[in-house]
Amino acid sequence: MAPVTTHPGACPLDCPDTCVWQLTVSDGVAVGLRGDRDHPFTRGALCGKVNRYLDAVNGPDRLTTPWVRTGPKGAGRVAYRPASWDEAVERVAAGLRASIELHGPESVLPYYFAGTMGLVQGWTMGPRLFAHLGASRLDTTICTAAARAALRSLYGASVGFEPESIVEAELIVLWGANPLVTNLHLWPFVQQARERGAYVVTIDPLRTDTAARSDEHVAPLPGTDAALALGLMRHVRDAGAADEAWLAAHTTGWPELAARLDDWPVERAAAECGLPPEVVRRLGERIATTRPTAIRVGLGLQRHHGAGQAIRAICTLPLVTGDFRYPGGGALVTTSGHHRVDNGPVIRPAGMPAPPARTLNMSRLATVLTGEADPPVTSLVVFNANPAATAPDQARLLAGLGRADLFTVVLEQRWTDTCDYADVVLPATMQPEHLDLQTSYGHHYTTLNLPVTRAPGEALPNTEIFRRIAAALGIDHPAFSDSDEDLARQLLADAPITYEELRERTYARLTGVPVGSAPYAAGGFPTPDGRARLHDPALAALGVDPLPGYTPPAEAADPELARRFPLTLLTPANRYLMNSTFASLPWHTRRAGPPRLHLHPADAAAHGLADGDAVRVHNDRGAFLAAVAVDEATRPGCAFTYKAYWARRSPGCSTVNAVTGVRDTDLGEAPTFHDCRVAVEPVPAALLTAEPPLDEVAEPVAAG
Repeated sequence: MAPVTTHPGACPLDCPDTCVWQLTVSDGVAVGLRGDRDHPFTRGALCGKVNRYLDAVNGPDRLTTPWVRTGPKGAGRVAYRPASWDEAVERVAAGLRASIELHGPESVLPYYFAGTMGLVQGWTMGPRLFAHLGASRLDTTICTAAARAALRSLYGASVGFEPESIVEAELIVLWGANPLVTNLHLWPFVQQARERGAYVVTIDPLRTDTAARSDEHVAPLPGTDAALALGLMRHVRDAGAADEAWLAAHTTGWPELAARLDDWPVERAAAECGLPPEVVRRLGERIATTRPTAIRVGLGLQRHHGAGQAIRAICTLPLVTGDFRYPGGGALVTTSGHHRVDNGPVIRPAGMPAPPARTLNMSRLATVLTGEADPPVTSLVVFNANPAATAPDQARLLAGLGRADLFTVVLEQRWTDTCDYADVVLPATMQPEHLDLQTSYGHHYTTLNLPVTRAPGEALPNTEIFRRIAAALGIDHPAFSDSDEDLARQLLADAPITYEELRERTYARLTGVPVGSAPYAAGGFPTPDGRARLHDPALAALGVDPLPGYTPPAEAADPELARRFPLTLLTPANRYLMNSTFASLPWHTRRAGPPRLHLHPADAAAHGLADGDAVRVHNDRGAFLAAVAVDEATRPGCAFTYKAYWARRSPGCSTVNAVTGVRDTDLGEAPTFHDCRVAVEPVPAALLTAEPPLDEVAEPVAAG
């Protein structure tokens, strides 16, 4: 009988918690998984998604060999045949060479993001290869770009209060955050604060699981968060609760902002947000009189046109109250700026040629592939991403992916929507099968993950796949011989720990911020002068107000559009799906359920719809099908449906991204998934029967 061993590792998924886990292995196969009970933040729990992570690792649908296209794009796996690694890699090299010879290296675009958050497999060898080629650089905007730009303007970097210190807060405001679904391990700290007397408020247009379990739920209109923050600041100022001494010592621009607040009485803010004035006034009074107040900001609220100003305004509020003086006080969006791991020198190591190149916005992929890019993108290499399911303006995107002159390579673990449009599909390993280094955007611990199981079939780590492509292209620079351990050591070059030390400890706190501390009690923000910038003159050059202000949503606030498309559509995260990662797995999809459109009873009645009815949700960009769910989880005029479904497994073979648009936020050029208006109409219930999945392997079809 094979011995059973247990190994530490880290969850690689796009979540702020970055759990450390214990993996049980027998004969090279993962047979058990549980959380590491000793981890200071995640404390042994795994979320509902990752509890069944081994379903993905050991699933019968894992890709185990390269595949090359022999039939039409978009036809599914029947249009492909298996190939050897040599043949597949030579095809990749030939496709890239052809693009470069015809249109130059900028015609090649790598497309990647958070299919794994691991730095080694996601952010080293692949980007290094494309930097060396002079390929178009990817602006990875699709998740946190608006927040990063706002925080860089205000605080100097993506920093905030120390997460574990939230237990010291007397008032906790969860603004656009649903930690019970998307930041599960923060909730025990929130509960600990409640046991000590803290009051918890959730601000969210939707009555989420977290809102339902909070002491108070405030539901503004979607995209009006900045207006609410300005109204709250006005109340704080008028109540005499602005911390004038701290503001004078540690910020710039308070006099200008204080004058701006003259324009934002509570009544105006309430009207913009669709809230009773007494709700805004009561919350403003609570913030004015409660120290410390912690504001945990979610990422979903940045998915509208005015997102940058919204994040700036919300994160200015604790500067006005001086809450950063105290452990447990201040604002936190992401901890990314605290991690002392820099992949820039790893992507472009000293002495390696890296020609200058244009930058293309990943959130605009639909328009990039359909005429926006000059020279055109004629080679696309996708890894750690599934843009056919996750990028906006799905119909236009699929038209771009279906171009006859576009050569597409996809590195994947299982057959996805994007694989249907590839010329070559290459099988990639999963977390237990490769080495990786995981930082976190929700806590301060960095974790090393080591390979402890066998990869299925011929699957290879991303890093090794890119080494092989580099060799096939005739690149002989020594940077492309670096092992995964070499890459990890390079990433840790400026960290206060070595690779060998981290290998012994598995995880370590690489920031200088102590647990339970107030890192900005005496200022020292990562700006040139150490002061937070309430007024940022650099924004004027971008056409953005240097002071925190309110930029209304583009579609949600458009009265003409509202007459044609009366519902504002939001697309939150499902408890059982992680972006598109688990959307093909039976256990996860059963619990997630089929696509549903949640309507307030008033909206359902106005449309003559009942619970369970089939509807077509549409606008000028496209449409998707869903069953109606009538409940009061949303306010009138606002609907929601969960993101992350795959088109190939959805009714009508389209998803919510058929209706989302390509539009940039005011800061960061991020996408605006939640700034979307739609109409609904009933359709026959039979249309909700999904098309059969396209991943069964049949006889390959002939080329042509």
